[in-house]
Amino acid sequence: MNIVTHALASLALCRAIFPRSPKLLWVWAIVAGTIADMDAFSTVFGPATYLAWYRTYTHFVLATFIFSGIFAALYRLWAVSGLRQRLPVRAIFITALLAQSLHLAMEALQSQGIELFLSLIHI
Repeated sequence: MNIVTHALASLALCRAIFPRSPKLLWVWAIVAGTIADMDAFSTVFGPATYLAWYRTYTHFVLATFIFSGIFAALYRLWAVSGLRQRLPVRAIFITALLAQSLHLAMEALQSQGIELFLSLIHI
């Protein structure tokens, strides 16, 4: 699915759940909702790498929790470093988790599909 579609869906989700949220939360939601598509950069390392990474490691359920934790930690470090508008870290974590879950749901409904429960042990 198009990355713009994921960004707009993440923004709509953020606005629906947190209607009076500051624009800073919008940015975090958009980035969180599109971060799973970073697997497209695997084309730089060749076709075999692309086929191994595309819609696998960044598109499974455990990755959503890992990315959400990373976003919450990065926000915590970023907000402490200066006098910026403070949002609860919990709001960043929940927004990132919901935006990434929406991304996975949208990708799973396509004909290509994704590996939601990726087997980490390859024999």
